[in-house]
Amino acid sequence: MNGKVKRMKAFQRDFFREIGRNKGRFLSVLFIVMLGAAFFSGIRSSKNDMRQSADSYYDDVNFMDIKVISTLGLTEDDLEDMRNTEGVENATGGYTAEVLNEQNDMEFALKIIGLVENVNQINLTQGRLPEKENECLADDLYLQQTGCEIGDTVTLESGTSDDLSETLKEETYTIVGSGTLPYYMEMDRGTGMVGDGSIDAFLVVLPEVFEQSDVYTEAYIQVKGARDLDSFGAEYQEKVATVLDRLEDISGDACDRRYETIYQDGRKELEDARQEVADAEQELQDARDQIADGEQQIADAKDTIADGEQELQDGREEIASREQQMADAWEEINANEADLNSGRTQLEDGERQIADAEALLNEKEQELNAGKAEMEVSAKELEDGRSQLEEQQKNLDSGKAQIEERTQELEAAKTQTEASAQELEASKAQLEEKAQALEISKVQLEEKTQELESGKAQLASGREQLETENADLESYRQATADARAALEENRSGYEAAKAALPQLEAGIGALQGQIAALDEQIRQAQEELAQANAETSSEYEELLAQKAQLEAQLAGLQEQAETAEAGISEFESNESQIQAAEAQIESGEQQIAQAQQQLNELEATLESGETQLEEGRRQIAEGEAQLEAARQQIADGEAQIAVARQQITDGETQLEAARQQTSDGEAQIEAYRRLITEGEMQLEAARQQITDGETQIIQGRQELEAQKAVLEQSRQQIVSGESKIAEAKSQLEDGEVQIAEARKTLEDAAAELEDGKAELADKEQELEDAKKEYEDAYAEAQPELEDARQQIADGEQELADLETPEWYVTDRTDVTSAKGFSDDSQRIDNLGQVFPLMFFLVAALISLTTMTRMVEEQRQQIGTLKALGHRDGAIAMRYLSYAMLSTVTGAVIGVLIGEKLFPWVIMNAYGMLYLGLPEYLTPLNYEQGVLAILASMACTGLATLFACKRELKAKPAELMRPEPPKNGRRVLLERVTILWKHLNFTGKSTIRNLFRYKKRFFMTVIGIGGCMGLMLVGFGLQDSITAIAKNQFVELFTYQASVVVYTDSEEEKTSVREHAQEYDGMKNTIEMYAQNVVLSAGDKSMDAIMEVPEDASIVDEFFTFRDRISKESYAFPENGIAISEKTAKMLGVSVGDTISVGEKNEEGREVTISIIIENYVEHYIFMSPDFYETVWGEAPDYNQILMKYEDTSDSYEEALGQMLMEQSGVVGVTFISDLEAEIDDMLQALNIVIVVLIISAGLLAFVVLYNLNNINITERKRELATLKVLGFYDMEVTEYVYRENVILTILGVLAGMVFGLVLHQYIIQTVEVDMMMFGRTVSPRSYLFSALLTLVFSMFVNYMMYYRLKKIDMIESLKSVE
Repeated sequence: MNGKVKRMKAFQRDFFREIGRNKGRFLSVLFIVMLGAAFFSGIRSSKNDMRQSADSYYDDVNFMDIKVISTLGLTEDDLEDMRNTEGVENATGGYTAEVLNEQNDMEFALKIIGLVENVNQINLTQGRLPEKENECLADDLYLQQTGCEIGDTVTLESGTSDDLSETLKEETYTIVGSGTLPYYMEMDRGTGMVGDGSIDAFLVVLPEVFEQSDVYTEAYIQVKGARDLDSFGAEYQEKVATVLDRLEDISGDACDRRYETIYQDGRKELEDARQEVADAEQELQDARDQIADGEQQIADAKDTIADGEQELQDGREEIASREQQMADAWEEINANEADLNSGRTQLEDGERQIADAEALLNEKEQELNAGKAEMEVSAKELEDGRSQLEEQQKNLDSGKAQIEERTQELEAAKTQTEASAQELEASKAQLEEKAQALEISKVQLEEKTQELESGKAQLASGREQLETENADLESYRQATADARAALEENRSGYEAAKAALPQLEAGIGALQGQIAALDEQIRQAQEELAQANAETSSEYEELLAQKAQLEAQLAGLQEQAETAEAGISEFESNESQIQAAEAQIESGEQQIAQAQQQLNELEATLESGETQLEEGRRQIAEGEAQLEAARQQIADGEAQIAVARQQITDGETQLEAARQQTSDGEAQIEAYRRLITEGEMQLEAARQQITDGETQIIQGRQELEAQKAVLEQSRQQIVSGESKIAEAKSQLEDGEVQIAEARKTLEDAAAELEDGKAELADKEQELEDAKKEYEDAYAEAQPELEDARQQIADGEQELADLETPEWYVTDRTDVTSAKGFSDDSQRIDNLGQVFPLMFFLVAALISLTTMTRMVEEQRQQIGTLKALGHRDGAIAMRYLSYAMLSTVTGAVIGVLIGEKLFPWVIMNAYGMLYLGLPEYLTPLNYEQGVLAILASMACTGLATLFACKRELKAKPAELMRPEPPKNGRRVLLERVTILWKHLNFTGKSTIRNLFRYKKRFFMTVIGIGGCMGLMLVGFGLQDSITAIAKNQFVELFTYQASVVVYTDSEEEKTSVREHAQEYDGMKNTIEMYAQNVVLSAGDKSMDAIMEVPEDASIVDEFFTFRDRISKESYAFPENGIAISEKTAKMLGVSVGDTISVGEKNEEGREVTISIIIENYVEHYIFMSPDFYETVWGEAPDYNQILMKYEDTSDSYEEALGQMLMEQSGVVGVTFISDLEAEIDDMLQALNIVIVVLIISAGLLAFVVLYNLNNINITERKRELATLKVLGFYDMEVTEYVYRENVILTILGVLAGMVFGLVLHQYIIQTVEVDMMMFGRTVSPRSYLFSALLTLVFSMFVNYMMYYRLKKIDMIESLKSVE
């Protein structure tokens, strides 16, 4: 027992001495294993670490498990139904809106999000959350893009025709903080309906800022117990899916309720609209009646004015006639006065002559005179009476004429007064009518004011409801767009799953067959063991291990097949839901557009009505003022008429008295005539009696009497003339007074007539204005009424077409950032399935070489130990312990470093894309770590045992002797005499050493080639990744932008293309028909995009159709289709084959493949429009416009995008530069991972080269010492070794190029997704870089080996080992 213990202690001392003697070998194995284990466990742990970091973040921010969107919005009742659903822990409503913001002359499309509590919490980067309605929290990305800081203000503006106030209460907000949201972890913020079609950033505001708060945009659901589960695990997915199904089950009743509410509201709006149309038509009819009344009144007023003007003209003519008569009368009076004065002078002369003659006659006739005195007196009295009677008769005639004239004047004045009174009465009647009309207008004005206020209330209500519906639709559209984007991102996985499923099933079948075969072998082995009475054997254990390995592979394949089937089912279900959602969104957009048009027209009608009301108020005020002035005029007119009537009454009284006096005077004159007649008869009798006695006197006095008679007559005429002149003057003076009064009355009447005419002109102008206003209003109202009627009809049709809304219930897999992060982690996992394994195999191979060489070097020690009685197992355990110590130590260190370093580096690389992930978790993954350690132990341990087994078979005496050198044989090159003769000694030695020691040769070439191949794979992956965007969007898709047009109007399509074609800098455009289709070939099917150009003759200006390998260009196929390369490969078809093309859920059409073209992103087929029409029987409905231009600056494309988005029918603009940048950003993180792989491969190459060179020098110490003894200098010995190393390195590089190219093609096809084909070409630069790095490492290792060569002791190396 003591001997055993002593031997064990001695064994341990020798074991540790061995490690000390061969520290380089021990450390090289440790370092190689450490690199392999670190890379293996680190890369394979990255997926779990990434997902655990995301899951922890989701739990910290209470990220929603489910999101619900309805086509018509969600109400509080809907949320309550969700909360009452089994499995729902909480349901929270949210609000969103899309707006524009300008910063630094740049326009940003922002998504405004209402702050919610306890769900989707903000990861606050700096500052605080908003607390007031004018505060906001900004996206970190927004602060980076704009340079804004906390405290700055942000002014928003509407990106649509609607005013911003209809959506948000505030326009300007103060930034109080910044942060990220869980559904915006990545830099992409999705698409929208404002600006150029993409959302740049988000702002978070208080929910009170949103105008419509009764309808939510979306609802966030948290599932009970889901927080405690892994978000990426199957249990979580199953729990969420169960609740999701329950929510979909309750959606029917909720949607019916929402439908009924909207339907009833719509009916009420239609009734209100009908009443408004009826009221407007009644207003037009009332206005038409008022205008007709006004025209009649003006016509009457014109007739009255015409009569007044005629009367005024007659009055003027009469006054002019009277004035002329007065002038003539004055002239006649003046002439008569002159004649009267002349006659008075003559009369005085005649009186003097008669007086003288009469005195003479009197003297002679005294006697006769005395006798005749009485007769003379009587005759004189009679003559005087006659004269007086004549004079009175004349006076009486003159008075009668004056009475007649006065009577006529009074009659005329009376007629004029009555006419004025009638006019006044007519004016009073008109005034009363106008007053009544004014009162009616005031009542109507008040009614219209009330109607206008009611219309404004209805308009505000309509606006509010429209904003709610629009916000709901925008949220729903955003969710659907996010779902579509997430679906498109998942499409690659879907296609991969569909493509991989048959392979998995085939693999399962194959493994099951292999397991069955192994079971048969195991059964036979058991029978053999039973026959040999043995418990086990190495072959039996190996069979069991193979069976266990196959069963593990079978379980893995079955699990992958189940996962693939579940993914395919979920993808197809999601796609059908998204298509239904897109159809609902389209319907909602049309309804909202029509409702918006109705509201705009109602608003225009209300504005017009308000203008008419203001005009009506003004007209009423003017009418009241005119009525007051007219009343005052009528009052003055009535006073004047009363005065005139009083004057007429006084004149009639005076005329009646004058008529009575005239009548009395005529009676008296008649009595005087009778008396005079009697007196004349008596005088005539007396005269006749004295005639005889006075014959002489009469004859004597005849002349005297005659003269006296003439004189008397003249006197009488003079007296009469004077009386007449005096009377005429009096009458003329009275006439002048009457003419002045008549002129004054005429002037007053003319003034009144002019006022009437002015008033009439004003009224006519008012009437014309009213008619014009009516005609304008009528012309304006008729289209509006027609539009209103059409809107009512459309509204009725919309209500008739209104469909029950749908709920779209989605989970985290439909969130772009969550799905993208999951896919990226899966990409890393895919890479970790292949590359780390190859890396580990190279490391294991080098470890095998190292341990094999170590055992071979110590064969003499093994022989000594065997001779001393050590068992083979103990001797093997010595070397196995050495290998296990270095392997386990290196593997543990590698696992600890790898599982902390590599996941951290990878997640930091992806952190450039996922800025919202605040923390990276890198816990130890014991499963991968133990697997790496066990794999390392197995590789090194098996290699050590294999090497020991071969050596331990020999006898101790054989082992204690040096291994005899191999028999010298001529190498192949020696047979080439001409070449061999030209080699010097060292050259020939080098050739012989390379080919004689084949094991060393191949192990070195394989080691260097493996490292070279791994580096080449790294550089090749980098080439393949960076080539995607360049190949796709520079060489194959040669256009710069595309715009999607969704409209049935050919005019709108033409307008969009004309605007695009005429845009400054545009070179050319082409219309395309793009449609998602399903391609089927046999039992394989996949989704693709079908492109049909309008003009096939210019399609080569926008696309390049060529073969990827030969680069041969193809003409665009006229009959048949062009299909992308990966699409054809996944369908298993080639040129000339037939495939089925059709839309989803529709029967496909058979088409023939004409050419297979190079393509890297998405799956495409192309066909000519004629061929499409032949296959489908109809012309394609072009819905896309491709554009070519040279200026690809951000400013140019932003302006172009804004212009296009303003066009009707445009639903989206996509720029190739954005797609290229998006793909580059998506793959940039993977590119950084590739750099890590390259660096790791380089380190492995360095270690491999160092280890192989170290082993080479150790094995050849005696040879190199012999060279030194023979006189070789150190540099010559070094060159001797370097020459071999350089040749082996070059051969390894060449082998590595072949190995790397093959491995690159395998890895590319393994890690690429279905929707994307990586580049297949490795650039010459990658070959060069990989070779140079390998050579650099080789030179550095050779430099380090130089000092090792110098230290070789010639004496020690040449000592005999026997």
